[in-house]
Parts: sequence; C-alpha cells; structure tokens
Amino acid sequence: MPETVQLAEYLFTRLKQLGVGSVHGVPGDYNLTLLDYVEPAGLHWVGNCNELNAAYATDGYARVNGVGALITTFGVGELSAVNAIAGAYTELAKVVHIVGTPRRNQQETRALIHHTLLDGDYHHFARMYEHVTVAQTDLIDPRTAPEQIDTTILQCLIQSRPVYIQVPVDMVSAQVPADRLASPLKIPDVISSPDADAAFTAILERIKASKRPMLYVDGESRAFGMADDIQKLVKETEWPTWTSVFGKDIVDETLPNACGMWQSNYSSKEELAYIGSADLVLCFGPHFSNTNTYFYTTIPSPEKTIFFKGTSVVIGDRIFRDLPAKAFLSALLSKLDLAALRQQVTAENAFKRPAAQSTALPSSSELTNQENFYRPWTEYLHTGDILLAETGTPSHGTRDITLCPHMRYFSATSWLSIGYMLPATQGAALAQRELYEAGKWHGKKPPRTILMIGDGSFQMTAQELSTIIKERLNVTIVLINNDGYTIERCIHGIDEGYNDVARWRYLDAPNFFGIGQQPNGGEYVSETAKVRTWSEMKTALEAFEKSEKPCLRMIEVMMEREDATKALKALMDAQKLSSAKKICTVSCSNLPTTIAASPLPGQAALEGTIKSLLQHQDYSAGTNEETAQRLRRQQDHHQQAANMPQDLFKWEEGGVLKHHCPICQTPLSHEKCRTICLGSHVEWCHRYHSLFRKNWSSRCQACKNTDEQHEKRHRQIAEVLARIKKHKADEELAAMQLMMSPITPRTPRTPLTSKALNSVSGPTPPTLEATKITKKERKVAKKAAKALERDKVVTTADIELVAKTLHPEPEKSEEMAETELAESEEHLDIKHNLRFHNSTCNSKSARHDYIVKERGGSVLLDDQEIEQLLGAFEVDPTAIGKEGELVKELVEAIKSDLVHFNDELAMTARNRAGFWRWANKRAYRDLMENGKEWSDKHNKEQNSAEAEEERRGSTATLETETEDDAATSRSGSIDTPSLTGSAGTSLTVPSSKPSSVKKPPTLSLKIPPSKPVADADGWTAVGKKVLTPVKGTLKLSGNGGLRHFAQKPKGQFGALSFADVVKDD
Repeated sequence: MPETVQLAEYLFTRLKQLGVGSVHGVPGDYNLTLLDYVEPAGLHWVGNCNELNAAYATDGYARVNGVGALITTFGVGELSAVNAIAGAYTELAKVVHIVGTPRRNQQETRALIHHTLLDGDYHHFARMYEHVTVAQTDLIDPRTAPEQIDTTILQCLIQSRPVYIQVPVDMVSAQVPADRLASPLKIPDVISSPDADAAFTAILERIKASKRPMLYVDGESRAFGMADDIQKLVKETEWPTWTSVFGKDIVDETLPNACGMWQSNYSSKEELAYIGSADLVLCFGPHFSNTNTYFYTTIPSPEKTIFFKGTSVVIGDRIFRDLPAKAFLSALLSKLDLAALRQQVTAENAFKRPAAQSTALPSSSELTNQENFYRPWTEYLHTGDILLAETGTPSHGTRDITLCPHMRYFSATSWLSIGYMLPATQGAALAQRELYEAGKWHGKKPPRTILMIGDGSFQMTAQELSTIIKERLNVTIVLINNDGYTIERCIHGIDEGYNDVARWRYLDAPNFFGIGQQPNGGEYVSETAKVRTWSEMKTALEAFEKSEKPCLRMIEVMMEREDATKALKALMDAQKLSSAKKICTVSCSNLPTTIAASPLPGQAALEGTIKSLLQHQDYSAGTNEETAQRLRRQQDHHQQAANMPQDLFKWEEGGVLKHHCPICQTPLSHEKCRTICLGSHVEWCHRYHSLFRKNWSSRCQACKNTDEQHEKRHRQIAEVLARIKKHKADEELAAMQLMMSPITPRTPRTPLTSKALNSVSGPTPPTLEATKITKKERKVAKKAAKALERDKVVTTADIELVAKTLHPEPEKSEEMAETELAESEEHLDIKHNLRFHNSTCNSKSARHDYIVKERGGSVLLDDQEIEQLLGAFEVDPTAIGKEGELVKELVEAIKSDLVHFNDELAMTARNRAGFWRWANKRAYRDLMENGKEWSDKHNKEQNSAEAEEERRGSTATLETETEDDAATSRSGSIDTPSLTGSAGTSLTVPSSKPSSVKKPPTLSLKIPPSKPVADADGWTAVGKKVLTPVKGTLKLSGNGGLRHFAQKPKGQFGALSFADVVKDD
C-alpha cells in the first residue's frame, strides 16, 4: 500500500471496508470532482431524482446493509436531504452523509457565492446538521483528515445514527497518509464496567424469582446488535414474547411462543390478561414514542421491567451504565441456564396462546376492504422477503401479517414522514440484491421486496419509481387507491378537500418512466393489475407467487375512501359522533337515540353508524347506570384535557441550548453536556432562564430585567406612600396654623344700598406695568416651580420596607435551613420532575400530573387582605378626597406588583420543572452537596464573582465627582472582567446632578502596557481570546454597551461603552 493516497480515495476505501456497495446522491457543482472517485473505488453510484429521495433511499439501504452513504452538494442539496437525515437519526439508521463544499479560500475570504445565504458565513448548514447527526467534521487539513474520517464514522457505528462529513472542493485530491487503511474500522472492545457484576446479580435474582415472565422486543435491539441473542433467548426459554411495531421483524413469528405485536386494547383478552399479570418483563431496545406504543399504553410497568438499552440496563430506580447492549446480553446468556428457565414456568402459569385467525381470501365478488386485506398475504411471503408499509392505513393493516423467518419489516414508527417508503424500497431492494449475490442473504429463492403504499403517499415521491426501473430491482408495489389521505381523514377533516389528492392513472407509471410492458428476452419488464374484488385479488396474488424473474409489479387495489382498519376506524367514528351532536341527542336514561329531522349531507349514513354503535353497547336495564357513569367520566376527562395545555413545557427547546460550553466547546444541546458540563463547566441562573459559565450566572440579563422591574414597582409604591404622607403632613400643618391664628369677631351684614356703593367707590387705581423678563430667567423660574411641586425623593430604606411588607420572608436559623431544605416545596418539585423520562412518563395521565404541578395559580386578593396591607403601611383605607384618590392609586400599584410577582414565580416554577426534567441526577446531586448555598444562589453569586475579581486584582474603583462638592463623591467597585486583569483601574463618572458645564466630562481609563493575564485554559474572564494591550488613554462615553464586560451600575449614569483611543504623545 502506498504511503499516501488522495483524500477521496481514502474516504471511499473506508466505506468499502465497512461493506458499503452503493452510494446514493445527486450531483452538484461542489461534489462533481468527488463523484469522479466513486466507481474507481469499486462502489456503485445510484443517481436519485432529488436529494430527499436519495436520503430516504440511503436510510433504507443502511437498515438492510448495516451502513449507507449519501453524497449531496453544499446548501441546496444538503438542506433538501435534512428531513430524511432527521428520520434516520430518530429511528437509528447508520447513514454517512458526505457534503461537497466550496473551496477553502472562498470560505476563508467569506466570498458571496451561490448556494449560500450571501452573508459570508459558510457554517449555517453545518450547524443545522448538529441537531440531526451524532458527529460532524470538516476536512480542511490533509494531515488530520484520515483521523477525522475514522473518528466520525466510528461514532456512526457506535451510536447507530447519521454522521456528517464536509469535503471542500480543493481537498478532494489532496494527498493524505494511508497507513490507517491497513486496519479496518471496528467498534472498540468492551472495557469492564464497575456496574457489570451488580447488574448481573440483580437480573439473575429477578429472573430466578419470576413465576410469570414475558419478553418484550422493541426496534432499537437490532440497531445495537442484540437481534441474534434475543432470537436465541426466545427460542430456548419458550417464554411468551411480544414485539412492538418497530421490533416486529426481530423475532421469528412462526415460533409457538411468539405472540406477535402487543397492540394494547386491540390484543386478545388472553394476551391482555397475561401481560397484566406478568411479574417480570425483559424489555430489549425500548423505543417508546407515542406511535410505537399505541399512545404509551404498551409501555411495561417500570416496577416489574428490566430495560436493556444501548449502553445501559435499567432496573427500577437503578441505572447500570457503560454496558454495551450486544456484549452485555451475550455475557448474560452465558450465565443463564436456558433449559432450566424453560422449566421455570409451570403449566398453570404458562400462556395459552389463542388460535390464529384465518389467512384465507374470501372467494367472492365482494369489494375488498382494509380489515381483511392484509392477513392473507401471510401465505404468499417467503423467507428473505422485505415488506415495507407506508405511513397510513398500510402501516396499520400489515401488523396482522405473520412474518416468515429472516424477513425484514419496515413500518411507520416515530418520524412518520409520508413518502419515505417508496425511495426506501429502492434502497432496501438494492442492498438485498447485493447481499444475496454475495451469499449473505437468507432464503433459496431470489428475494423480493414488497411495498404497500397509499395513493397520497405514492404521489409524494413517485419519481423514485424511475430509479427502481433504472436499477432493475425485483419490487412489487401494492398501491391502495382510496382517493386521498385516509389516515389524515381519520385524524381530522373527514370530508375536507385538503385531504383529497389528484386522481392519477397509476398503472401507466411504468410506461411513463421508461419500461416496456411485454417481455423481450432478458429485459426488465413490468406486470400490472387492478383489483376491486376478492376474486380479482386472488388472481393477482397467484400471479405474484408464480413470478420468478426480477421485474416491477404494480397492483392497484381500489377501496372506499372512508375504509380503514379497526384502530383507525375508531378515530373516524369518533369524528362522526362529534359531528352527530348537532343532529342527534344520545341519552343513557332515555334510549333509543333521538335524531333531529333536519336533512344534512350524509345523514342516512350517519344515522346508521350511530345505530350500529348503540347496538354494539349493552344498554339493558342492568347496565344503563354503568354506561352513564362511564360516559360522564369520559366527558369529564375530555373537558379536563381540553382545559390543559397541549403538552409539557420543554425547557431545552426554548433556544437556551444553541451555544457551546465555554470550557470544553461541547454543544449545549449534546447529551455530553448533561453528563459532564452541567454543574462543572456551566450553571443555571436562579430563575432557570439559561446556562452560563460557572460563577457567571449572576450576569443573566433576564434576571436583571426582572429585578429592575420589580424594584421599579416597589419604587412607584413608595412614591405613592410618600405623597400620601406629604398630603397628611400638609393637612396637619394647615390645621395647626388655623388653630394658632387669632379669631376676630364677625360683624353683622347690612344691606348694600346705592349710598353705600357710592361711599366705597373711589378713583380707579393706576395700572402696574408688567415687568419684562428674559427667556433664560423664565426657564429658571419654570424649573424652580417644578422643583417645588416635585414629590419627596424616596430612599432605599423606603423601597426595602415596601418589599418586606409585600413579600415577607420567614426568618430561619442555619440549623432549620439545613434540615428543612429536603422538605421544601422547591426541593420536592425538583425531585418530582427529576423522575420524569420521555420514554416512561410521557403518557397523557402522567403529563397531566406534571402540568398541574407546574401551572401557577392566579392571585386573588380580597378586601380584608388589602386592608391588612394598607394597615401595615399606616394608610387609612376609608380616606376620601385627594387622599382617597391616592389610596386608590396605591391599591392598584400593590395589586399590579403582586400579580406580576406571582407571574414571575409561576414562570420560574415552570422553567425549574422543565429544567429538571431535562437535567440529570448528577446535577441534582451537585445541588444537594452545595446545600443551602444554592437556595440563596442569586444573593451569593455576586459576592463570589467580586471575590474572584479581587483575587485576580482587577477590581475597579468607581468615583463620581460633582461640580458643587467633590467631597460628596461616591466610590464603589464594578465587576469588569474585560479589563484584562489590570489592577488599580480608575473610572471617572459624570455626576447625575445638573451641571452648568456644557461639555460633559469623559471617562478615562489608563491601560497599562503589560500583557493581559489569561486563565489556565488560555481564556480571559470574558470568555474571549486574550485582548491585545493598547498603549495610551482609552476614553469611555456615558452610554452604550460595556454591558458585555461589566455589571450595570445602579445609578442614573447608565452603562459604559468604549468611545475611542487617544494615543499618548
């Protein structure tokens, strides 16, 4: 092997070593040179119709082959594929997404080129992919590129999720070291975990004590390599085994103890009885989404379940970590006596499996229907076939099919992107053919890939049929034509036009995409059939069974637009019953149903549905009361659910995790943040707004704004109180002056006659001329008048008195604080939300419990409470006149403050609950270890920050000098970590009082020429790179944005900001 190879050769050689035989994608100008190396590396290039379809196909290929590779171009190409990559992330498919990017010099110079947002930032799209891939890398250095490729792909293998690799155009042919290619990539060997022995002991004890055990197999088992060991366990123990939708194809359903899928209330009575009475459940690869668990009803009880996850085992409240699933399960089976486990379950405790339902097709001319269409396919499937069921009615109907050994089954699990299955069929069929030709596929006959898809889903990605034809894949497409999105009609809008689709001639699609109808030698052909009745369906299935050569088969099955499986029909009937409330009234005490006479569209069909549902219920005299109670409970439950929020508040989705850890640069949204960074590198503010660097949470701007608004409301209340006191003082002074003034006797009134008028009249006094004043004197007089009218300025003591009166805090000793911390309401709320887990607690009832706890109650103040508060302020609530108006203003201000304060508490409670549902128990332990220090976190953080700054010698002195009296200048300290650790820095701040000087004084800061001091990690306290020292005087203005560098001082002068630098002479 040569010492160096080109980068593209290295990348594709690695994919080839992992078993990748084909690469999907779409050519673009930034990946064209990269594509030149695909086929020379021995890989097959599959050009898809668009990037979304290519990513869907890669997902399907990866699920069958183990790993898949996708190549797109920068920007427009990768963003088109991101939906499918997110689906692969959700459902654990190993996809390596390779993106061709612009040249490095274009990125470094921030060139404004096409396929960008024209802002010079070339990392927008990579940051988007951070959320849907487990590892990302940008190959910009030939020396490290091989290691980057290996590390990224290894994360794909370990975590079974997509990864993202960027290859600049000018790096494609760069020479890189080739020595690493001599060792194929493999998952590292297991390192013995300290939890392993304890986990083995706990599991063996639970198994030994069990009398009615069961196995529950979910879909993540295959992704983490447990499938073979699970199959061995099922076969050897003969314990009753159920699967989820995602895990249906992991267990051989032909085994006598394989009971199929656990379908909640749609399972048989015998199954529900045994599952409910089981004392031990071994659950493998849990994937507890709502659609995979029948809306959380098939999640086994945690008290009797052992969960085998990807890297851990959960037993009750105990989590045993660092136990890779495949290695741990193999080791566990070696410790078990499987033959003895088979005898452990007695005959009376054994599960009696109900008789299987018939799989025969009705031989009649009746129309086909959803309820009986899928089960007969059991007789026509072979070992090694792949069955795919698109989101909608096919994904529900195919659950009744019994799979043959070594079949693969794809169904809607969690992502549910309509249109996924047709491109995934192309990828799965291609991987199936490659493995069969290599002798690595099960079955003697050439395997087939069968897709069952609705007409609406087919129209989403129909163009990928051309890729199936181009690749000559052995695919059968069963298209359910029910005139639109029936699955959406079942959910909502049963008669709405937005659930309709255009009517296509589907069987003409093979011709349109370039295939011939008649066989011509060994050419790839298509076979089509349209089915309306059961007899036509039987003919089509027999032809399907006889076909041996690879070809494209299309069977169009015509069904009614409102026909659905049992579970979906229940949703549709619920819609009809909801609409029926307008035309009929159902009374449990007075049956039968009374139906209104107003003619409405479809009323006859609606009446028939209601009558059939009423007949299905037992409304005999003995059960009327029970039925009435049940309906009332349902009505109360729906009303309660309608009044509740739609879902729990998710703290992590509020944009608080969009940054990186300031210490280790880990994205805060990454799982590593919760296990390593939280509590060690970053911390939360006391109102749980966001995460901050350790000891920096006191800088939370949202907390500062809340405190400022709170103080502003208290100041307003204090000012009203001051005006009331001033009004009382004025009245008392006026009364005192009236009492002290001499009283003169009143002379009697005499009638005013004309003589008297003449006696008092006299010459008119001369008119005084108005004194002329200047404009400046008029302004001074106006200011003086305003100053006289201005209220008394409230002091800090007045504001603190208002705060203590409205929001009193009980005094506690240190001993009481330590003992009562564990019993505090906040502590209990944290423990309550800490137990939350999306997989096990996110049911409707559980969510209701959590939502009730985090919902804040409204403030209700009666007159008695208002009078008590006014009495505390020594205010008369019965005052009238001007004082009464001031009292009313005071009451409104108090109410406003209490309402806002309660809203703040409710918001903090909501944030705290969401935070602890997201956080882990390690952060909680840190909280408890710090004890009451955390309960008073907000008050102590400032002190700790100041102490840290004092230790570094960077405390600044704030000196405020006024023009009238320099002796009254105030001095204090401001936390200024941006000042690069310089000691003895002096800031001169202009006075807040009016000054006669026209030009305000500037803020001057002497910057020493010494080099800034950085922390041990190479960062200053600001979190930025070390500042370059500036020689000279740095002048600061009195407004602007030094808020990033210092605490906002509490005064009238505002924040500080840089102005300019004046060089010394």
